Amino acid sequence: MGIRPDADDRVLPSPRTPLTSGLHVRYTSVETRLREVRVPIPHTTHTVYSDDLPPGEVRIARAGRDGLMIETYRVRVVNGEVVRRTLLGRRVVVPAIATRRIVGRDTTIHGTQVGEASYYTFAPGDGLTAAHPWLPFGTVVTVENLENGKTVTVVINDRGPFGGRIIDLSVEAFRRIAPLSQGVCQVRLTW
Repeated sequence: MGIRPDADDRVLPSPRTPLTSGLHVRYTSVETRLREVRVPIPHTTHTVYSDDLPPGEVRIARAGRDGLMIETYRVRVVNGEVVRRTLLGRRVVVPAIATRRIVGRDTTIHGTQVGEASYYTFAPGDGLTAAHPWLPFGTVVTVENLENGKTVTVVINDRGPFGGRIIDLSVEAFRRIAPLSQGVCQVRLTW
């Protein structure tokens, strides 16, 4: 027949079975290959707020660059169709470099607001940040817990909150004025 099965291929019935009239032989080609896939690593953006720039002005201190990772897979191919891919490993060939941007913040006091504050775990960036529905990004806000007098200064870097609250604080910022188990507290905002 011209077919030479290797150890991975399947032949039914077994090649040692005597051939008889009407016997159907099924041959299944099975291959195992290693495949390397190039996967881009998107760069992130790290934001630093500064009093040296006008409020809202953005300056790129360092341009970011995407990285590259190689993923190695063991691929099982049956009769020309991929039936299984198993990830064997990943290696970073070119590391991603984060964009570093500087944003000017507004430090003058423009107003106050009283209401409920909460925290959220999906805060972009890190540190003492908060989400507010309309204050400009980069605005410095002092948040005072009206129950205990503790304060924290945050920078607005996201939009929100929803559900009747006036500000969503990063976890780190909320911890400075109330225990996380409290969830919500009465605050005064000053900006």
